[in-house]
Amino acid sequence: MGVTVRSFTDMKTSLKPPVSEIILYRDVLNLLQDITDAHRPYECCAALFGRAVGHTLKISQAASLPNRRMSRSQFGIAEDDFMSLLSKVKLPFCGLYHSQKQSLFPSKKDIVGIKQTRRPWLIGTMESPSKSGSTLKVRAYASRGEHVFVVDHRIKM
Repeated sequence: MGVTVRSFTDMKTSLKPPVSEIILYRDVLNLLQDITDAHRPYECCAALFGRAVGHTLKISQAASLPNRRMSRSQFGIAEDDFMSLLSKVKLPFCGLYHSQKQSLFPSKKDIVGIKQTRRPWLIGTMESPSKSGSTLKVRAYASRGEHVFVVDHRIKM
């Protein structure tokens, strides 16, 4: 089980590495917050879709993917779930999102995944531990060669 590196690297993209900025639309951020909230206390994951303009990535759509690990500290995406989702969405696949319980920093496994997929990842965590009044905080990461770095991002209406 799991999405292979080939699933990601064989896809054509207009994204020119390195990504220097990510624009995340407010409705996408709200959807990611809803997905994260609905799956707590487990990690959740989503595919991100959008368009690249030079070194800027505009994420305009997200779609939840089942976390096949059902874990509080890991996520796993089945290749058939991923490929099925890709066949339904018209925009180009441009990255992954996953939630973590407390940290916005990537785990060692996340760093390997960011390098292998060659797509930006958003990592999110809920600011408040209670379900009411929680706010999603996100940080974006991308890779260039063997280096993983934080990417500036902004929320756009």
